[in-house]
Amino acid sequence: MNRFITFLLLFFLFSTSTRINPSYASQSGPSNPPACNKVTNSGFESGVTGWTIESGQTVPPVISTAHFVSPTNSMQTGIPVGDTNHQSFSEFYQDISIPFSASSATLSFYVYTTSDDTSTSSFSSPPQVGDSWNNPSIPEVDTQYAYIMDTIGNVLERLLWWSASDTNSWTYLEFDLSDYRGETVRILFGSYNDGVGGNTAMWVDDVFLNACEE
Repeated sequence: MNRFITFLLLFFLFSTSTRINPSYASQSGPSNPPACNKVTNSGFESGVTGWTIESGQTVPPVISTAHFVSPTNSMQTGIPVGDTNHQSFSEFYQDISIPFSASSATLSFYVYTTSDDTSTSSFSSPPQVGDSWNNPSIPEVDTQYAYIMDTIGNVLERLLWWSASDTNSWTYLEFDLSDYRGETVRILFGSYNDGVGGNTAMWVDDVFLNACEE
């Protein structure tokens, strides 16, 4: 029993951020851009405009209509169930400047996760604050993730790190980024597949960073 409790505690610590303020009710967040949204192409209705997808990815993110919040598009990372499995990182990001004079800065987005991977008996230690994303550690299992970084890829904050999450529904998440006022930050989303067992994917939609200046 003690080992089971320890297992649950480790899962909680590795898969959430201490600054997270999530609402897990489907379709519970804003579907229209807030008045002071700083994100370009929040809903992916203009394709990948405003977002960076690094070259060389075996499974690069793609615009998808399979799952969406509004109106018709989202960004898919990873490998949907039923597709050919590959060991791969699949990620995209946008660099966003948060005004120093902003009264607050709130990041919000939706994620939709699928996975039929069952080889998740162990947990992968997530990259920590100060780690460089340019030299990433390889997760031990399929993982969906989101991070805040600086513009050269140094980790500032973990937003989510989920092992083979399979919600099959939209989850709305909010984060307070007020500590980054006056800075340009990188918001990165991705999925990792280890190439064995099942497939893991994550769709992202309606990414807003509301930062109204005083």
